[in-house]
Amino acid sequence: MSRMFDGQLFNGTSADSGATVGFNPDYILNPGDSIQVRLWGAFTFDGALQIDPKGNIFLPNVGPVKVAGVSNSQLNALVTSKVKEVYQSNV
Repeated sequence: MSRMFDGQLFNGTSADSGATVGFNPDYILNPGDSIQVRLWGAFTFDGALQIDPKGNIFLPNVGPVKVAGVSNSQLNALVTSKVKEVYQSNV
Protein backbone atom coordinates (compact mmCIF):
# COMPACT_ATOMS: atom_id res chain seq x y z
CA MET A 1 0.00 0.00 0.00
CA SER A 2 1.12 3.47 -0.76
CA ARG A 3 1.84 5.55 2.31
CA MET A 4 0.70 8.55 0.27
CA PHE A 5 -2.91 7.34 0.55
CA ASP A 6 -2.61 5.61 3.92
CA GLY A 7 -3.31 1.93 3.32
CA GLN A 8 -5.94 1.89 6.08
CA LEU A 9 -8.36 3.65 3.75
CA PHE A 10 -8.26 0.75 1.33
CA ASN A 11 -8.24 -2.33 3.51
CA GLY A 12 -11.26 -1.58 5.72
CA THR A 13 -9.33 -1.06 8.97
CA SER A 14 -9.02 2.00 11.11
CA ALA A 15 -6.92 3.21 14.00
CA ASP A 16 -9.10 1.02 16.19
CA SER A 17 -8.15 -2.23 14.47
CA GLY A 18 -10.44 -4.22 16.77
CA ALA A 19 -13.55 -2.48 15.42
CA THR A 20 -16.05 -4.49 13.41
CA VAL A 21 -17.21 -2.95 10.16
CA GLY A 22 -20.77 -3.61 9.01
CA PHE A 23 -24.38 -3.60 10.06
CA ASN A 24 -25.11 -4.79 13.59
CA PRO A 25 -28.85 -5.61 13.84
CA ASP A 26 -28.66 -5.78 17.65
CA TYR A 27 -27.15 -2.31 18.11
CA ILE A 28 -29.44 -0.07 20.20
CA LEU A 29 -29.68 3.49 18.91
CA ASN A 30 -28.71 6.33 21.25
CA PRO A 31 -28.77 10.14 21.22
CA GLY A 32 -25.90 11.41 19.10
CA ASP A 33 -26.05 8.50 16.65
CA SER A 34 -26.56 9.36 13.00
CA ILE A 35 -29.01 7.54 10.72
CA GLN A 36 -29.02 7.61 6.91
CA VAL A 37 -32.62 7.97 5.68
CA ARG A 38 -33.80 7.61 2.08
CA LEU A 39 -37.45 8.20 1.21
CA TRP A 40 -39.02 8.40 -2.24
CA GLY A 41 -42.49 8.51 -3.72
CA ALA A 42 -44.93 11.19 -2.57
CA PHE A 43 -41.86 13.12 -1.42
CA THR A 44 -38.13 12.53 -1.66
CA PHE A 45 -35.52 12.82 1.07
CA ASP A 46 -31.98 11.48 1.29
CA GLY A 47 -29.84 12.53 4.21
CA ALA A 48 -28.21 11.76 7.51
CA LEU A 49 -30.25 12.58 10.62
CA GLN A 50 -28.73 12.79 14.07
CA ILE A 51 -30.65 11.51 17.07
CA ASP A 52 -31.29 14.52 19.32
CA PRO A 53 -30.84 14.53 23.12
CA LYS A 54 -34.52 13.57 23.56
CA GLY A 55 -34.02 10.46 21.40
CA ASN A 56 -35.77 11.74 18.28
CA ILE A 57 -34.94 12.24 14.64
CA PHE A 58 -36.93 14.78 12.66
CA LEU A 59 -38.21 13.44 9.35
CA PRO A 60 -39.06 16.22 6.90
CA ASN A 61 -42.80 16.34 6.14
CA VAL A 62 -43.42 13.74 8.87
CA GLY A 63 -42.14 15.19 12.14
CA PRO A 64 -40.28 13.80 15.14
CA VAL A 65 -39.80 10.06 15.47
CA LYS A 66 -38.56 8.54 18.76
CA VAL A 67 -35.76 6.12 17.80
CA ALA A 68 -33.50 6.02 20.88
CA GLY A 69 -33.72 2.59 22.47
CA VAL A 70 -34.70 0.95 19.18
CA SER A 71 -32.45 -1.71 17.63
CA ASN A 72 -31.09 -1.40 14.10
CA SER A 73 -33.21 -4.38 13.08
CA GLN A 74 -36.42 -2.57 14.16
CA LEU A 75 -35.56 0.87 12.78
CA ASN A 76 -36.81 0.45 9.21
CA ALA A 77 -40.23 -0.80 10.31
CA LEU A 78 -40.57 2.04 12.84
CA VAL A 79 -39.69 4.77 10.32
CA THR A 80 -41.94 3.18 7.69
CA SER A 81 -44.90 3.10 10.08
CA LYS A 82 -44.42 6.78 11.03
CA VAL A 83 -44.18 7.83 7.37
CA LYS A 84 -47.34 5.85 6.58
CA GLU A 85 -49.22 7.79 9.28
CA VAL A 86 -48.74 10.88 7.09
CA TYR A 87 -48.58 9.30 3.61
CA GLN A 88 -50.91 6.32 3.27
CA SER A 89 -49.42 5.34 -0.10
CA ASN A 90 -46.65 6.10 -2.55
CA VAL A 91 -43.70 6.48 -0.14
